[in-house]
Amino acid sequence: MIRVGLYGTNGHQIQNALASHPLACLAAISGVPLDQLPPGLDIASICAHDTFEQLLADPGVDFISLCSPRRIDQAADAVRALSAGKHVLAEKPCAMNEADLDAIIEAARKTGKCFHEMAGTAFEQPYWAMREAVKSGMLGGIV
Repeated sequence: MIRVGLYGTNGHQIQNALASHPLACLAAISGVPLDQLPPGLDIASICAHDTFEQLLADPGVDFISLCSPRRIDQAADAVRALSAGKHVLAEKPCAMNEADLDAIIEAARKTGKCFHEMAGTAFEQPYWAMREAVKSGMLGGIV
């Protein structure tokens, strides 16, 4: 069972997917009000941390879903979480510039932890059709 920690609500947090997930459970929260958690979760078993630092230090958390309160801080939050030994799923955009994105990639490489941005729509319509149109060359060179 993957033990998930949620941080922040500035985006599409994944608490609803955890209510009945067969392979993951909500273990801890920080910056997420208890009343935003879906019915069906055992609230008494969820550790509510006052700070992100406490969430990072929680040995009962394997994975952190980031919806950082300030999007500008999210890349640094991702690096901190990876460096704390947590896998990370981050709301989009995960970084505001290329240097911050490089820092996330380097932290994931160094720690061996997985990082992913919440960009699941890339394989849905109409994005998939747009990808195929670009790949076909019918629109010319895309810059």
